Amino acid sequence: MHFLQLGLKGLLKDVKFSKGLLSVVGNYSAICHRQSSIRCYSLKAKQDLPSLPVAPLQQSLEKYLSVLKPIISDEDFAKTSQIVKEFGKTNGEGEALHRILCERAKSEANWVDEWWSRYGYQRWRDSLVVHINPGLFYSKQEFNGRNGQIRFAAKLLLGILDYKKMVDSGTIPVQKYGKDPLCMKQPYIVMNSCRIPGEEEDGSYVHDPEKPEGRAGYVVAMHNNQFFCIDLYDESGKQLNLTQLQEKIGQAIDMSPSPGPPVGVLTAMDRTSWAKVYKKLIKDSTNSAILERIQKSLLVVCLDQPSFHNFPDDKTGAAANSMHGSGSQLNSGNRWFDKTMQAIVTTDGGLGANLEHLLAEAVAQSDVFDHALDHMAKRVTTKSLPVAKTGPPQKLEFNLTNDLLDDIEVARKQLDSLVDNIELAPRLFTWYGKNFIKHYRMSPDAYLQVCLQWAYYRLHGHPVSTYETGSTKKFRYGRTETVRSCTTEALEFSKGMESKTCKKQEKIDLLTKAVEKHSSLSKEAMAGEGIDRLLFGMKIAAIESGREVPEVYNDPSYKEAMRFRISTSQVPSKHGGNVYFGPSEQDGYGMCYNIMSDQVIFTVSAFKDNDITSAKKFADVIETSLRDVQLLLFGRKSEYHQG
Repeated sequence: MHFLQLGLKGLLKDVKFSKGLLSVVGNYSAICHRQSSIRCYSLKAKQDLPSLPVAPLQQSLEKYLSVLKPIISDEDFAKTSQIVKEFGKTNGEGEALHRILCERAKSEANWVDEWWSRYGYQRWRDSLVVHINPGLFYSKQEFNGRNGQIRFAAKLLLGILDYKKMVDSGTIPVQKYGKDPLCMKQPYIVMNSCRIPGEEEDGSYVHDPEKPEGRAGYVVAMHNNQFFCIDLYDESGKQLNLTQLQEKIGQAIDMSPSPGPPVGVLTAMDRTSWAKVYKKLIKDSTNSAILERIQKSLLVVCLDQPSFHNFPDDKTGAAANSMHGSGSQLNSGNRWFDKTMQAIVTTDGGLGANLEHLLAEAVAQSDVFDHALDHMAKRVTTKSLPVAKTGPPQKLEFNLTNDLLDDIEVARKQLDSLVDNIELAPRLFTWYGKNFIKHYRMSPDAYLQVCLQWAYYRLHGHPVSTYETGSTKKFRYGRTETVRSCTTEALEFSKGMESKTCKKQEKIDLLTKAVEKHSSLSKEAMAGEGIDRLLFGMKIAAIESGREVPEVYNDPSYKEAMRFRISTSQVPSKHGGNVYFGPSEQDGYGMCYNIMSDQVIFTVSAFKDNDITSAKKFADVIETSLRDVQLLLFGRKSEYHQG
């Protein structure tokens, strides 16, 4: 997602490389890991995937200059070209740092994995809310009221448990891109895992995927800001059926008729402040045990109050509720933002999730929900599952001192400030989807990214550095690489579309070239030939080896290249889910999308306190641009019409 770029920016100044674990809870420090140390992910067989390559230096420096061309002046480009030439000369700084990466790649399954985890995620110090955790929301579901909420949540849990069976048996189907298998590490660690705050960098709890018998067989349900442990199996290992799950969820709701102290808002604090409060919490043995229960749980299930009524439309309400809970007076206290997966079910038909990003991308997490919704559609009956006997939900009650209550009040105000400052504009574009785009033999993703470039140019009059998440999961422990959507070709297309003299066929040719260029960049990123992880790695190598950070990283052009005022990602969901996130720059936009067969679902985010950006205006222009490009293509193959 957009936040993955953060390790590329100014996070590496005066860094210190601490050793060992920074977060230890209770008596289970042996299973609090750095994300990068979790190397096991398949119970039945290990994947024989290639290691992530180190991209060639000279080729990468040439690509870097091409990235700068559309976003900086000719004068700055000339200066930067000299800096890059000096950096890349024979036996120069670039070659020395590149050799360090090549040596590292010989001994590491993925040379960037540990560094990227630490600096891209664990050392993030601001709040996870808005900045890091993506939200996931679906269209309003066909249930309403307390009983509907209980029944839907129970069915959703059955679907998630069905996914868990594949995790425990090591039988999740291997995903592929074309014929190439993808790394399957993430599906095995998205459940029974949690981020843990540290004052300098965070740690994590991850259950050892090689030991399914030790996986927690319970969820933590939250209702009215209160916590309940709900067992999913009896002592003999039999799974609860639908009726029993409904009963337990209903009991938890009945046991929390009014809101309790919003302890969950503590997880929305900046990470250093939360780590300090966390230290206070774990001094009490009861609190420490509760934290351990939450961290080890399968996932957190948030049983929320209504989420739609305070917003102009259902989509905006659902998006806001999944991203942040819509404020401490609504559902923001009914969250544990450190948890890798939180399922959210509201009393007025809302379904969503909040997804923590330290251990996995949103694609792996949304796959769990897709599977659960598939399972729900099969209409599994109560009789199809064995009956088990377990006790009622266990209420988890924190011991809160006046000092901790003061901390909660501080966290509540900080969270409400974040909530008040984020603008969301979710849209359902129904004119066409990937079927129409494929008819013209274009990549749907590349097509949308090029249209997005034109939309920004239309609204703001200039191009900006743009981030799209590319996957490197063809390699062992692969995660992401940046696909840079702002290309010279996309800029020429934008200018052509704004020109009164550019002819229709010329515009189509410019569109084709821009789409082809983006498709080429995407393929290079997937092949480990992007530029951003290499640039990041060489900077880390300089710091670790005690060298001065090279001039190329202090160049204003580099800083402009890393200032992503558009952050984007495509997260497909066959059930129409939309993952979305906040902007990575104060004057920027977040934009996540799901290109379906005949429609495009997307959400734009922006900060309200910035006078330059407007999520609503940008979303409007994106829709207009998508329609205008469709009209442009009519006449080339006008027999295809949709929308």
